[in-house]
Amino acid sequence: MRGEWAVRASPIVSVVREYPDVSATGDSYLDCTCNHSKRGSNGILESRKQRQRLVEQRRFRRPGLGKSGFEQRFQQFGRQLQLQQQLVEQRELSMRLRNLALLLPAALLALPAPAAAAPAMAPVDGVGLAKQTSNRLTAAFIDGAGTLNVSWVDGNGPWSRPVRISGDLALPRTPVALAKQTGNRLTAVFNGKNRQMYAAHVDGGGRWTAPVPFGPKDGTPGGAVTLIQTGPDLLTATYVDKFGRLQVTEARGLGDWSHPLAVGGGGGVPGSPVGATLQSNGLLINRLVLGFFDNQSALEIATKNLNTGEWNPPSVVSGPVDHQSVTAVTLAQQDPHIVTAAFVDGDGRINVAWVADVGQWHAPVPISGGSFPRGATVALAKQTKDLLTATAIDNSGRLNVAWVVKRGAWNGPVPVGDPGGLPGGPVALAKQNDSTLTTVLRDQGGGLRVAWVVGTGAWHPPVPIG
Repeated sequence: MRGEWAVRASPIVSVVREYPDVSATGDSYLDCTCNHSKRGSNGILESRKQRQRLVEQRRFRRPGLGKSGFEQRFQQFGRQLQLQQQLVEQRELSMRLRNLALLLPAALLALPAPAAAAPAMAPVDGVGLAKQTSNRLTAAFIDGAGTLNVSWVDGNGPWSRPVRISGDLALPRTPVALAKQTGNRLTAVFNGKNRQMYAAHVDGGGRWTAPVPFGPKDGTPGGAVTLIQTGPDLLTATYVDKFGRLQVTEARGLGDWSHPLAVGGGGGVPGSPVGATLQSNGLLINRLVLGFFDNQSALEIATKNLNTGEWNPPSVVSGPVDHQSVTAVTLAQQDPHIVTAAFVDGDGRINVAWVADVGQWHAPVPISGGSFPRGATVALAKQTKDLLTATAIDNSGRLNVAWVVKRGAWNGPVPVGDPGGLPGGPVALAKQNDSTLTTVLRDQGGGLRVAWVVGTGAWHPPVPIG
């Protein structure tokens, strides 16, 4: 209901009795009815004025009445005035409650039907991994103090110790996205604890800049953001804002970030991860594909035609997969015609879904047993031209690897190394060089570990960084 409550006070009946004469001349002691036919608390004000007048005129004292008797009468009159004020307040409160009781049923009928309970966002953690130069692979992450750190490896050498490049701008272990903005600039983006996005960058092999905020304060502290290069000098960032809307912003060349564009309605879970990949067959198809799980735990896909700039808003391509937590989804191009999505369902199984060209998405199919935590991260990347690889951390903390050759059946997952990783924690995949695929994962102590494979050989088990 617009406006404020309209409350009308009711007449109050005086509770103060009339006293006899107090003077030898026959003057009346006091008419304490105080004309309470007036509405509201005017009667109280009248009584107070009369009381003050009588005190000033000293008319309370009756002949023969001692000082103690006078004080007793005076205090009794004060208590009676307080009682009157309490009665007025109680009557006004009663009227408010009565009006509320009359209006509440209509207000309840106007409310929309309660929606199904949305899944809670699972704790999100993420490590960015990308090539900084032709010879350097860099990892970026937020540590337990909420500060941005970077670590890197040159060629096939040892990894550097993590270097802190910011203050505590984010919540501990907030996901970090990492991608090339131009041929020479590598950019890191994350959600700040003030709901604003922060970006830091490095040119070539130089020093990292301190993170600076950009865009509106519509993010989710601790939430995820995804970066993908959609052109030679065009970097795209996407995230689910605090209203559950898929947002997209771009930085062209070395310019500023554009104002975010909301794609579709508000069906997402604020801060939930968004998968992104390019789909191009070198002929007619050239589009950006985005995927996320909505507040009903259903997979939604949005696409943008990179030739025309036209968006297809998010649409549901699968039924609910988990009613208790939000699941992270990862997208990758399996071959020139196939885009694959990978995620862990509510039963702890790795699932894959896929689409051929611009056709209908195939329903998710599990490729593992239920050995992974609900909402675990799955990383996807091409190991070779014909081999797509997935990595994830199982319930025991062991790195697991699965793979598919061309359009064949998926293999694995098989464990690599000993337990030590964070179960269900973040993993990232990237090519370290033309023949080496590297995965970085978070360990149970909050540090990073790295594992790698050369060609189609055996995986080297994870080892700590720094």
